[in-house]
Amino acid sequence: MNNIHLVIPFKGLDAAKSRLSPFLSLSERRKLSFAMLLDVIGIAKRSEIFKEIHIVTPDLSIVNSLKGVNFIFERLPCDLNKAIQLGIDFCTRCNADSVLVLPADLPFIKPKDILNIVELGEQDQEVIVISQSRSGGTNALFMKPPGILPPQFGEDSFKKHVSSSKARGIPVKVYSSPTVEIDIDHLNDLLTEGLSLGKNTKEVINTLKLFFSSQLSK
Repeated sequence: MNNIHLVIPFKGLDAAKSRLSPFLSLSERRKLSFAMLLDVIGIAKRSEIFKEIHIVTPDLSIVNSLKGVNFIFERLPCDLNKAIQLGIDFCTRCNADSVLVLPADLPFIKPKDILNIVELGEQDQEVIVISQSRSGGTNALFMKPPGILPPQFGEDSFKKHVSSSKARGIPVKVYSSPTVEIDIDHLNDLLTEGLSLGKNTKEVINTLKLFFSSQLSK
């Protein structure tokens, strides 16, 4: 494998998973968001293909709790795509050959997913490999070289990324997997049948089991 970098944008413990605020307290959302971040980082490390892992965040409080990663700090919280672009620009300055962008809330992702995405991308000199979320967003974006495409994460971003790539004449490959397409916007997403959660996320969910049972029945 070549010089491949990973970028994970993270809003911060207090800002993450705001859509779950009707169901989980701030303390519970903090624990859940950090557990999912730990699992994504752990899976990335187990894949053993990244030269560097970069966390783009405005949250200084997580620094001492994460080892073996680099931090790119936002002086002020900015929108998701600006944060991702900060990470991509840093990878470019580090002479990365390619970069993979992953959200911090993919609790089902496996090392084989990362390996498959990168393998698809490594076959070309210039390429985009993308995975679609269930809601039409983007849950993985591999770029070779970094910066070949501006990030457009958000609503309908899968179509936007594909359209922008084709308009620029950049080859596009799609990687589909249930373990990548599910991110967390509702409690039900954490209990998807047939898929196993990451270790840290599962531990947090187990502490909330009784609460989850009552909420999911509504």
